[in-house]
Amino acid sequence: MKFLLTKTLLKEFLQCPKYARWHVNRKDIYTTIQDELYGHMNMRTIGQEVEELFLSQYDNYTTIDDPFDVDTTKQAIERGDSVIYQPVFKLDNLYVRWDLLVKNSSWRYDLIEIKSKTSIRGKSDKSMLYQDLLYDLSFQSYVVSHFLGNRFSGNVNLVYINKSFVKNGEVLVDDFFVQEYCREELLSSAVMRSLLYTLAHTLVLDEQSFDDLYPYDGENPLLYFGRVTQKDSIFAIPWWYKIKPFITQWVAAHKYLVSDINEKDLLELTAYNWSWKNIAQSIKTIQEDEIAIDTHAIDKELSSLAYPLCFYDYETVATAIPLFDGYHPWQQIVVQYSMHIVHEDGHIDHKQSIIYPWTDTNKSVIDDFVRDIGDGYGTYIVWNKSFENGRNDDIALLYPEYAHIFLAINELTFDLMDIFKNGLYFHPDFLGSASIKKVLPVLTDISYDNLSVSHGGAATSLLQQLIVWSIASNEVDDSIAMLREYCSQDTWAMVRIWEEIRA
Repeated sequence: MKFLLTKTLLKEFLQCPKYARWHVNRKDIYTTIQDELYGHMNMRTIGQEVEELFLSQYDNYTTIDDPFDVDTTKQAIERGDSVIYQPVFKLDNLYVRWDLLVKNSSWRYDLIEIKSKTSIRGKSDKSMLYQDLLYDLSFQSYVVSHFLGNRFSGNVNLVYINKSFVKNGEVLVDDFFVQEYCREELLSSAVMRSLLYTLAHTLVLDEQSFDDLYPYDGENPLLYFGRVTQKDSIFAIPWWYKIKPFITQWVAAHKYLVSDINEKDLLELTAYNWSWKNIAQSIKTIQEDEIAIDTHAIDKELSSLAYPLCFYDYETVATAIPLFDGYHPWQQIVVQYSMHIVHEDGHIDHKQSIIYPWTDTNKSVIDDFVRDIGDGYGTYIVWNKSFENGRNDDIALLYPEYAHIFLAINELTFDLMDIFKNGLYFHPDFLGSASIKKVLPVLTDISYDNLSVSHGGAATSLLQQLIVWSIASNEVDDSIAMLREYCSQDTWAMVRIWEEIRA
């Protein structure tokens, strides 16, 4: 079998060898993995926006539009074009598409790679590039040096986003980017040849031979097994990642299902760590297809909540290049919310707000939120409070006149997800997850399937389009209606789950 060795394939191999094997041998499984990992996120569009900002500093540059057009790349180099964007290189079965070739004062080409990251090194060792970047740059340098020969200066520069940048008017290239010379840190040609040889000769092995060479290591099961978690899978065990040594041991013994786990396995589990007795109990509950509810603990949690109960949810956008002044790259910006307020007499109010198209601030949404919570007393109920609380901290910094309100909200917050994350309510059909998307269909008849916007990725994408007005004028009202419906369902879903567990 012939296939191209690319930097994407190399990165996948380093992340999980089986992931790269799916890419080469089973496109259907690879597509399933990609959909689960990225959904509707357009990673290429995100990177392109950052690249175009960096390119704006050059008066002229040559763009190689076709990702396989090696000939046009060669012609641009032969002409001596000063800046070449997305040049294409191919060396035998090695293929790479670099971001930029820039001619230096010695009339040789430097290689520039642009990343939409805000960090390129680990905190524990600032001298080391992240592994994915190290192999990415090493691979590209290896191919390009053979392709360019003495036209290559040997200089490899990594451009990334300044994490301290705060938008204040026009975004300037010199303020937004950091550039580092990385050539001395890259892997040698000998190391790259050995690694590429390994890729070329192992990815074509049959699945059993490949699995013998690279057994499951206890990490992301989606990448290794190429399928989402099923009800009877050992990965539907709550907190399975805490017992990785046993998970890998069971996989090696071909015990892939919870029904394969026997009493001896459970005794070994609790003997190794007595605190894992709750995991062992969850396994038995799944095996017996039962529901486990700690009614006393749940009643204690819920009875402590003070009315009114404000179930609220934020929708946010986060972009590499901040949309609004005052924000950092990739900072989550609150642009929509929904809240269902349950009063002690059972009456329920619904409030919501969404950002206006083509606006340069989210202040109107924050103003609406403050108005809608009234006197601010009661309990604020969310699903995964670290997210909402983090946004409230951001709002307190950006709008100091409201700081006391949003910091108080954080103090009065109750995380409904904790009921399920802490195992107070356990159902085998949750598939070991405390995600609202897993809990909701088990406890209620609510579904997102009939909504025009049915998941967070689609909502985020549409919100971003709405803000920059990249949708047709006649579609704006419908888009806002769909986003309102989606966000409202998020908070109504929490109300319904609360009602069920309270009952």
